[in-house]
Amino acid sequence: MKIAGIDFPKPLLDALRDGTLVVFAGAGVSKGKPANLPKFRDLALAVAQETGEELGEHETEDRFLGRLKQKGVNVHERVREELSRNDPKPTQLHRDLLRLYSGPRPIRVITTNFDLLFEQAAEDIFDSKLEVFRAPALPLGREFNGIVHVHGAISHPLDMVLTDADFGRAYLTEGWARRFLLDLFRSFTVLFVGYSHNDTIMNYLARALPVDETGGRFALTNETDAARWRLLGIEPIIYPASTDHKNLYNGVKGFANYAARGILDWQREITDLAEKRPSLNEEEMNLIEEALSDVVKTRFFIEAASSPEWVDWLDKRKHLDGLFGVGELCERDKLLAWWVAKKFAHENADTLFLLIGRHGIRVHPELWFQLASTVGLSKDPPLDANILSRWVSLLLLTAPAHPDEHLLQCLGERCIEAGLLGSLIEVFIACAKSHLEIKPGFTSSGENTDDQHPPIYVELSSTHSLHELNELWEKGLKPDIDHVAEPLLARVVEHLAAQHRRLCAWQAATRDYDSSSFCRSAIEPHEQDEYYEPISVLINVARDCLEWLVSHRPEAAARWCGQLVDLDAPLLRRLAVHTLCKREDLTPNEKIDWLLTCMDLHDTSAHHEVFVFLKQTYPEADSKRRKAIIKAVHAFYWPIEEEEDKEELAAYRHFRLFHWLHSADQDCPFAKEALDDVLKRYPDFRPRDHPDHLSWHGTRSGFQSPWTDEE
Repeated sequence: MKIAGIDFPKPLLDALRDGTLVVFAGAGVSKGKPANLPKFRDLALAVAQETGEELGEHETEDRFLGRLKQKGVNVHERVREELSRNDPKPTQLHRDLLRLYSGPRPIRVITTNFDLLFEQAAEDIFDSKLEVFRAPALPLGREFNGIVHVHGAISHPLDMVLTDADFGRAYLTEGWARRFLLDLFRSFTVLFVGYSHNDTIMNYLARALPVDETGGRFALTNETDAARWRLLGIEPIIYPASTDHKNLYNGVKGFANYAARGILDWQREITDLAEKRPSLNEEEMNLIEEALSDVVKTRFFIEAASSPEWVDWLDKRKHLDGLFGVGELCERDKLLAWWVAKKFAHENADTLFLLIGRHGIRVHPELWFQLASTVGLSKDPPLDANILSRWVSLLLLTAPAHPDEHLLQCLGERCIEAGLLGSLIEVFIACAKSHLEIKPGFTSSGENTDDQHPPIYVELSSTHSLHELNELWEKGLKPDIDHVAEPLLARVVEHLAAQHRRLCAWQAATRDYDSSSFCRSAIEPHEQDEYYEPISVLINVARDCLEWLVSHRPEAAARWCGQLVDLDAPLLRRLAVHTLCKREDLTPNEKIDWLLTCMDLHDTSAHHEVFVFLKQTYPEADSKRRKAIIKAVHAFYWPIEEEEDKEELAAYRHFRLFHWLHSADQDCPFAKEALDDVLKRYPDFRPRDHPDHLSWHGTRSGFQSPWTDEE
């Protein structure tokens, strides 16, 4: 994130927010005014004054100080005096580094400096003293708070780590500095301030930097040679060089201001930026990026951002990717889903259309819910019809496996209000969809079953209620049946055929039977169908559309009859026979010819419709067609060859049909003769109360089958 011209990496910001940041301060922090303290090299040269000794060309400062001590120079006391000269005061950098923390308790500052300026600054800022540790009595590196003088402090000059011998004890023989730092670097994210990569102290610190199992390590530096830092396992954060390190001071001050922002400050800044278009400078954009990493700050953004350009801006930066994926959304992504839908689905729909298009025409269920809620529930102001039509198309295309039925219903209502019949058909079919349920099957007692392949039972269950589906038909489509009859019929037929194929795939249906057809006693309104399943609405729709075509477009009705009778789905063949009964473009003789040519008179699935057809048509037919019907009845034989009573069972089928034909026209000699012939052979045959139904459920007698026990 760009702050005051310095690009602070996200892991550093995360550590600051999570309370795992440690500031590691070097001599550069105390160099500026009013501290004016020297760096280690200048300190070593100051100690050597008036000794006649000079720092060698390739000699390190610690070795030089060690050589001075061997010659009798009181190195530790001279350093204390030098660092106490002129009463140094904390710099703004000291204060700003401490301001990174919200109070004295969470402060974690480590310094290789010997001065006590951090302690002074803490008293000024927090009006309290911090816990202070100094070498060699260091705390646990994995758990501490306060200020740690890892190389000692001027308050105890003899313990200060200055000479090569001191460094050897600290990092090698006694190793207390190394142990502390190893634990520290493994437990915390560390920010180095006031060091250069070739400092003597930094070279010693490098010996304590573990190769792996570390938190992040970063260094504020104006050195552009990033490779030297990375060799130490440290990521450089570059700030522009200046003679007075002003850029460093400004950067740390901005970083501290960032850390000190209260929630109201964030709200004010984010709101000011979000109300504009996303043509901001890099630092402002970084602030928005940071806001989007936090749920509370994201709320500030979505409440203020209303320009559609923000949608593209967020999408390019991958902030919206979660809205087009799978899995559970985080709270922030749920907020963005709400924002995208509520702010732009109406006034800037094209922006969202393009957004969804870029993501492969798929949306997360949460985004789908928010979009469908916005489009389906918003009545005032109403959506433009063209925009609504596009939304309906897109929402149906991207709907989850089990979409909210209420929202689909609302989309249908918006289509009704806008007069979008084509879109309404699509919503209706979507509401009519069913899902496959696979359950353990049942076996009769004593029946052998294969344990590895237990019986299963499947059924298609509707995802929407009967009432809502019927509302769309009765209030939206049926009043405009003259405009929708054929396209709606085509979709319903396609749906019913597909449903039958799914059942057949699981051996739960055949050409003669499926559960969808079994639950409907009759195509026409019937007392046994008073309580029916949602699929019955589809049957009613198909029936009413076919009947309208019969009355207004007989050639289309004829075409549909021819198509439906050839299909495997029992419901569709039943619809064909029902339509045949209603057709006025054919004479009774032509209807019988059509039925005997196109369909099996003994099609069990169309039992009721065939009986209704015969009752209506047989009395109006000529002798030739009546004889053809009698012949077709005689053609029936019992399909199970091994059945002992197959001849009697077939005869009872003949009896029922002949009795039905005789009841339809008692004056017909052909039906009477055929019926008498059967009764001569089987005088005990008796007609059923409802021979036109394979099963009957009465209010008093309960379920009654018109078939004998043998059948």
